[in-house]
Amino acid sequence: NRNFSKALRLCVQKLQEAANGLIEVQKIKGDLLCKLGLLDEAEQYYIHLLKDRNITWARLALGKVYFQKKNYTEAEIQFES
Repeated sequence: NRNFSKALRLCVQKLQEAANGLIEVQKIKGDLLCKLGLLDEAEQYYIHLLKDRNITWARLALGKVYFQKKNYTEAEIQFES
């Protein structure tokens, strides 16, 4: 858990350094939020990423977050989008 937390801090740092963000770092950050059990934060993170454009991997990840939170209706919507 400690290593995931450290990795998450590094992701946040790298995203702040890049003007538009780095796709791989964005994916890793979301994955780490989920692994740390920070599902509400992961949900908000993916919603933020999807605000301006449809990103397939972020939509799938958001669906997984909803599924883990037992919000099956929202998960289904994301999986079908």
